[in-house]
Amino acid sequence: MKMKGLSVKGKVMLLLILFSIIPVTGVGYLLTEKYMKELEDKSMEGLLEIVKGKSESYGKEFSEFKTSAESLALYIADVWGEGNGGVNYSFIWALPNGTGYEEHEDEIKNYDVIMKGLKLVSEKRERIELAYFGTESGVVFFDKPIAPILEPTFNHTVRPWYTLAKEEGTTIWTPVYVDANTGKLVTTVATPVYTDDTFLGVVGLDLLLETIQQDILDTRFIGAGYAILV
Repeated sequence: MKMKGLSVKGKVMLLLILFSIIPVTGVGYLLTEKYMKELEDKSMEGLLEIVKGKSESYGKEFSEFKTSAESLALYIADVWGEGNGGVNYSFIWALPNGTGYEEHEDEIKNYDVIMKGLKLVSEKRERIELAYFGTESGVVFFDKPIAPILEPTFNHTVRPWYTLAKEEGTTIWTPVYVDANTGKLVTTVATPVYTDDTFLGVVGLDLLLETIQQDILDTRFIGAGYAILV
């Protein structure tokens, strides 16, 4: 490099500056590497805290869903037989093939008291997609008017939520399955209902997985991190 036009003093000063820049740049590189490592460590710590927080939050929420299902089951057992009519058949499915309403008239009379319990639970829990109660004899009460859109072959007594709760005799969480109403992936907390030790049916609360998935996907991480639901 030629340094024409510079005095001797100027040339010396320029060389000193050049020699000083090299080690500073090297130190800067090392500091950057150290900073990135610390940032990575901090990001991992933050990620673990977020995962822990989400886990605790969902654990609490799922526990509350379980309590809601069990409370609803106790309520139904307590009020069963006290209904006084006022039926909206859009909220009821009766076997066989959604046509057996006359055959199940005595059970259907419980519509008003059952709907009161279903609505109370579903309106309290935002993530509940659908709340329902299916009887062993063949009637299902829904908190939404979905009966008209169900396939004629729908039979709640062979659905996973019903069979598992009946077999276990206690509250269960189903594996993920395709919902007969929405066609989307759901998991269900279900619990059996007994009156005087006699099995009456099963209460079910559906949780649509896409609502939980979206909540997880909305989580922001430092750097290139992202969240997935497994």
